[in-house]
Amino acid sequence: MRMGKQMIRPACKDDAKALAKIKTRYVQALYRGYLSADYLKGLHDTYFLEQINGWLAGDMQVDVLEQDDEVAGFVAYGADPEDASYGFIYEAGIMPSGSWQERDMLLHSCLNKLASKYDVVRV
Repeated sequence: MRMGKQMIRPACKDDAKALAKIKTRYVQALYRGYLSADYLKGLHDTYFLEQINGWLAGDMQVDVLEQDDEVAGFVAYGADPEDASYGFIYEAGIMPSGSWQERDMLLHSCLNKLASKYDVVRV
């Protein structure tokens, strides 16, 4: 288990490259064995940068898990696009080396924020 300072905070535009790096790494880990190794190896952090910048500029809330002053995970959430009275988790990602405790901390924080804003959270 890693030691050090951890915190969850809202993402900012300066986090975009770190978020894209995390998304690239977790997509490579998640789809290993399902997509070709050459395709996954060819994914580059910039592939997801436009999407990440869209999240940060839009109505979606993005929080990051910071570990020792480096972004180590994220969760993107907000209103359900089909019914704005419900909360919705769009995507969550953490570096493949992240612990279950880190994943739990990030998602727990997100669910608490959703629960404070919406009557019901659908998952």
